[in-house]
Amino acid sequence: MLINKPQFFTLPIGLRYMQGEYNMAYGALAAGSVISLLPVVVLFAFVQKYMVQGMSAGAVKG
Repeated sequence: MLINKPQFFTLPIGLRYMQGEYNMAYGALAAGSVISLLPVVVLFAFVQKYMVQGMSAGAVKG
């Protein structure tokens, strides 16, 4: 609501503005979605081992 300039939009808002009123660029929208999800997937791949270790250590009594 407070950001007026398109270069400062977050990824979900930017993807929303890619949709037209009467048409939809599915290829560009899919590519933008994959690009926006890529950092999250990479971060999860590196952190997954430590998350599992933490959950396992927390489940052991004593």
